[in-house]
Formats: sequence, C-alpha cells, structure tokens
Amino acid sequence: MKLDSKGGRALRCSILFVSAVIASGPALPADTIRMKNGQTFLSIGPPDRDGTLVFLWDGLKKTVIRDSKIERIDSDGALRTGEKFQLVQPLIVHAGVMPKEVLQVESGPWDEKGRRQFRFVGRSNRPISMEQGINEIGPHVVRFRGIDGFWHGETAVSQVPKPVMMSLLRRVERTNQDERERVVRYLMGAGWYPEAREELDQLIKEFPASDLADRAASARSFIIQAEANQRRAEVDVRRRALQPEGARALLKTFGDKEIGTDIQVEVRDVIRRDDDQRGADDELRNDLRKLELKLAPKVHADWKERLAEVQKAFAEAPDAVRERFAAWRKARAGSGLGDESELALAMSGYVVGHEAAVTDLDAADVLWQARDLIASYIGEDEATPREEILARLSALSWPAGDPDASGYRRMELATLMVPLMPPSLPAGQADPGDGPIHHVVDADGAAPTEYELKLPPEYHPLRSYPALVVLHSGKGPRSAVDQWESEAARRGYILIAPEYRLPGQSSEYRYSPSEHAAVELAVRDARKRYAVDSDRIFRAG
Repeated sequence: MKLDSKGGRALRCSILFVSAVIASGPALPADTIRMKNGQTFLSIGPPDRDGTLVFLWDGLKKTVIRDSKIERIDSDGALRTGEKFQLVQPLIVHAGVMPKEVLQVESGPWDEKGRRQFRFVGRSNRPISMEQGINEIGPHVVRFRGIDGFWHGETAVSQVPKPVMMSLLRRVERTNQDERERVVRYLMGAGWYPEAREELDQLIKEFPASDLADRAASARSFIIQAEANQRRAEVDVRRRALQPEGARALLKTFGDKEIGTDIQVEVRDVIRRDDDQRGADDELRNDLRKLELKLAPKVHADWKERLAEVQKAFAEAPDAVRERFAAWRKARAGSGLGDESELALAMSGYVVGHEAAVTDLDAADVLWQARDLIASYIGEDEATPREEILARLSALSWPAGDPDASGYRRMELATLMVPLMPPSLPAGQADPGDGPIHHVVDADGAAPTEYELKLPPEYHPLRSYPALVVLHSGKGPRSAVDQWESEAARRGYILIAPEYRLPGQSSEYRYSPSEHAAVELAVRDARKRYAVDSDRIFRAG
C-alpha cells in the first residue's frame, strides 16, 4: 500500500440513481458547482471530466452535466488535503467500457481484503457478475474497480464498514514509522478518534527510540479534544432524535481530566439544566397528584382513569407533554381558580393543547369524549359504525366558539386533538429494542400487504417521529431494514419496509399499481399504529 496522488476514474454511467437519504455523519467537504441557470450542485471530490462532460458525485448520486453550463466552481481546499493510500488488487480485465444503462444492481459486503461480489443487469437482461476491489482510500471517498470485469466507481468512506477499512489500513508496512504515522493522520482526518488513539499508542510503544514523542503528545491531545467535541455533537443528535436517556448517558462520559475545561464546563451546564427540567417535571406531576387528592369523590371517580393516563404519560415522556400544561402552570401562579377549574385547564390542555384549554370541567369532559370518539373513527372500530361515531360527535356540547361558525370551532378543536393523540391501532410490540415488527394489512379485494417496521430507541407513542419508507431490491423487506437500521436508530427515524411483490412475481420492481398500492397501504397502516409525523415521510430504495 502506498500514497498516490492520482484518483481513480469516476463511475461513467448516464443513468441517474436518486433516492432519499438519512445523513450518515458530519457534513463532508465538497466543491460547489454553480450553474448559469442559478442551480447549485455539490461534489465530494474534485469533479471528474471526460471531454465536455463533467461528473459530480455528492455521496448519494451521480450527476452528469456539460461544462458549458457551469458558471464557476468554488473549490473546498479540504478535499485536496489528507492522506491517500493506493491498494494493489489483482486485475484480470484491464480496460473496457462502462454500461450506458443499468436496470438492476446488487452488491455483496466488502471483505477484509477490500473486495466484494457485484452484479448488474443491462438492457440485454443478461446478468453480469464480477468481483470488485477497493484500489484507493482517500480521506472522504474510496475508489474501486472491477477485478474480472470493467467497472470504476467510488463511495463515501462511511459506506465501507469500519473493520474493513481498518483491515486495509493495517496492510501498510508495519516497520515503517512514516507509513504508520500516515495511518494515524488518516484516522484523525476521518474522525475515527478512538481508532486513531489506539494506533498512536501502539506506534509509541513500537518506536520508543524515535523522535516521535513530541509529535505524539501533540497528536494525542488533539485526538482527546476532537473525540470529546464529537461526543458533544452526538449529544445534540440524540436530543433531536428524541432520545433523552441516550443523550444523558453520553453526557456522563466527559470525566477524562485531559478534556478541555471549556467543554467540561459546557457539559456540566447542560447536565444542570437537564436536572432542573427534571425537577420541574416532577414538581408538576406532584402538583397534579395533590390536585387529584382535593377533588370531591364523584369528580375523582369520573376522572380517575384519565388522570392515570396523564400521569403515565408524564412519567414516560415528559418532553412530549409538558407544554400541554402551560395554561395550567400559569393559572397556578395566582389566578385564584378553584380546584375543578384547575383540573379542567390541566386535563383539557392535555387533549387539545394549552392554547385551547378551558376552565369548565364539563367542557373538558366533552373534549375527552370527542378525542376518544375520533380515535375510534380513525381506528376503524368494527364494533361501532362510522356513521354512529359521527352522530355522537355532532351531539356533543362542544366548547363554544363564534356562534356564526360553530362547525368551524369543532373542526378547529378536532384538528388540535389529532396530533396529540396516541396511535389509534395497537402497536406490534412494546419494546423498540427488539427486532423488526411484522404486520399484515388486509385490503378489500386485494392480496394482503405485508411490511416490516423498526422503531428507534426510546420510542414513545406520544412523541412524533419522521419515517423512512425503504424499498428492498428483491431480497425482501428485512434486507431493507438491515441496510438502514443503524443510522435510522441514531437519527430517530421509524423504518417502514413494505413487501411490494405478489406471490410468484419476479424480484424486480415493475412500477405497477399493485406495488404502489402495497407501499401506500403499509404507510397508512403504520401511521395508525405508530407515532409517524405525516409531514416527514421520506422514501429510499
């Protein structure tokens, strides 16, 4: 393995592969290509050229454009720095022509030698198989080529398993101190700080008599600080993913005395604010219990089950419900409301939000009844016809609004309720740490639709989650879940993997109405069972 300033040729393919994606890590450095029509593209790695054609790769898709359409290219210097290693791979086919069109692509996993099995189908419908090998490792991308068939390509470093990358990097000459230092620098540039720290410590141990000491001390200090900053950024990722316990666990990993004072002070401040918020949440729950104890026996009996639901929600997901009680919190500050009025504010705020909360307990009771009826309607309760549910909803004495638009007020309140409701159909499992959940959807006049679903860590039905619908490549829904599971869990996405094939159908996606319907039915069913944010549903595959 040696350093090589030449990059492998980029994939020459006129077809554009497009899919949705969950960002797999920190933003990569990229050149910015500004078009004359105002459009902008990103290119990870300097753009590749072939005559008048310019090939851009943003880590997700290839884009081919004419150089005459480009206004300018703003280069990112970080792309042109960092260590590169060239690997010697066996080569049977030295040259050839990339296929112009590819209908189906399948690739196996990379092995410890940086090779994988690869298969594609062209316009001839004849499958072509080959072995590919990684022949260049760069700081942001790895390049590969066909060993026994012609194909050049590249992929982000993050898309190659870390154990494979480490196996390849350890193929440098182990007795060559310069090469070993380059590996450390590469790992630092890739953000793989634990591996860089381990490699550096091993390097110091194996070359004790060298002039390495001062450089190693400086590098080690940088690694420790960079790793701490990386973990601190990961805390924010977990918070955005609605994983408060995961974020809290990470905050407890900053005890190393070598970590800089600034970040330690910041972490302590975050922990203190979290503790203060937990204390405030506990105080609010206790105040609700105290209010419950002061209620008349008849009122308490009427509201007992509802109060238990609220207390359970507060105990399990306080971040999802605390804002619903803002009106009640404000009233407790000294408005002089009676106990029943306070209870009405708290309990109505829970079902419609604090802005629509009411002080009349009978009106609050109507809102709870309306919520339960709407849940039955959405859940398609076979025991009660929908027409009957609608009639009961209309018969309720809803809180008054504009007398000239009473129907509008009912619609407004219903619209506020629905996003705050738990899913209307039972979920498939209670513990999101288990494997994927299997569901079968029966549709009138059609074959049943099956799908696999994977919940993120700390999933709770009162939180709202983005969803990623992943289409498999012929190997079944579980293969799609396996491919996306790790990053979806880290980012807090619900994975929905439909089975779109009918029995006896080929594995190739055919863009048929039945396949389209299968995906829609799976998404619709998942939305009724799990807390999917309907404004954040994406597709990949």
